[in-house]
Amino acid sequence: MGGELLSKVSRQFAMFYGQSCGGLPDLTLWNPSTNTCKFVEVKGPGDRLSNKQIVWLSRLASWGCQVEVCRVKAQTR
Repeated sequence: MGGELLSKVSRQFAMFYGQSCGGLPDLTLWNPSTNTCKFVEVKGPGDRLSNKQIVWLSRLASWGCQVEVCRVKAQTR
């Protein structure tokens, strides 16, 4: 995650704090081999993305970030 991305995220918070303080993805995964990161939102059974989460994922993707929604399924016996 470079300075340009950190600058964009910081600017988002500074300009739109009330709308930006929720909805950030649950995980930030760093790959040291490629110096890349991926933002992941984790959703359990019955969960759905909130409007703030959709906005953050869309914005991060528009900035060139890798984003993903990971849907966890309940274990059946």
